[in-house]
Formats: sequence, C-alpha cells, structure tokens
Amino acid sequence: CVCASACVCVCARAPVCVRVRERLCMTEEGTEWLIDLLTDVQLQQYFLRVRDELNVTRLSHFDYVKNEDLEKIGMGRPGQRRLWEAVKRRRALCKRKSWMSKVQHTVSL
Repeated sequence: CVCASACVCVCARAPVCVRVRERLCMTEEGTEWLIDLLTDVQLQQYFLRVRDELNVTRLSHFDYVKNEDLEKIGMGRPGQRRLWEAVKRRRALCKRKSWMSKVQHTVSL
C-alpha cells in the first residue's frame, strides 16, 4: 500500500488501506466504488444503468433496489445473484470498518 502508515488490519488475513476502505464503503463523493463492485463480479457493463437509471450512488441505495429493477436494466438472474452477494460482502466489510473505528477511538481515549 502506498500509504502504509495509514493501513490497519480489517481482518486477520489482509491489511486494508484506510483510503481503500473509504472508497469501498462510499464515504465520499464519487462512484469509483460502484465500478469496483461491478467489476469484481464481472458486471461492469451495467455501471451506467445502475448509476443513472437506478440512481445508485451510495452502497445504502441498494436497500431500495429490487430484482425487478435489475431485470428492467437487462441484468439476468445469475448476474443479480452475483451482485447481491458482492453488496452483502461490501456491507460486511463496511460494518467491520465502522466497528473497528469505534473500538480504536475508545482505546485512544
């Protein structure tokens, strides 16, 4: 990682850069996290449709997306399953990040 001093271990297996985690969890403006999410499950061709037609610009916006919405933009069932699994993994990572930041804040006090 370029910013090794800012890296913290998110899980026992791999350190994740704080900047990368912020991008994964969409704490700032931008949609790079969405491109990464879709690319991870080989659905990058749906980026513009997910962003523009479904108005997904934050991870929490997936709370309001239904399978029917994904069908309307042309995504098949296997793609939908891969997308939902990726969203689930991303949310788990963000929850872990949130939990760890609270623990780190408490320890530093």
